[in-house]
Amino acid sequence: MTFEEGHTELDGDGFEFEGSVGIGDRFQAYALYKDMEFDHGFDQSEWAVGFGTHYSIAPGLDLVADLGYISETLSEEGHGSHDDSGPVLGAGLRKQVGERGEIAFAVNYMNFEHIGSLTSYEVIGEMHVLPTLALGVGVTTSRLATSYFAEARLYFGGH
Repeated sequence: MTFEEGHTELDGDGFEFEGSVGIGDRFQAYALYKDMEFDHGFDQSEWAVGFGTHYSIAPGLDLVADLGYISETLSEEGHGSHDDSGPVLGAGLRKQVGERGEIAFAVNYMNFEHIGSLTSYEVIGEMHVLPTLALGVGVTTSRLATSYFAEARLYFGGH
């Protein structure tokens, strides 16, 4: 991940755990936790919770949307930490590609209490390698940061 602080780019890495549970056929609740470490002692952690839905708009094409709450802590060695939080609203499209592939595009709008609003864009490609496992890669970008990631998604009860 590359994070821009002023005019300085900071490279870093970390992890994110995200999980969701279905509520009926079209709704889900989700939670996530992310922890990132950057150059020069700069760290970021965040958690979020929320609800989402999906709606089929064409064969193999879904409209997805979610609404949640996000809390973030930014810290820099020798300078303390800063907490911020607020609502997050996301919308996007998810398209089935062939029998086992999927590509998704999403726009997320976050309205933090202190730093104000932030919009991010995300593209993810996934391949379902087993009925219970999908592997994917993606990129998320905003005016503050760009992150490239690999993911593994587990399905309990099959997909």
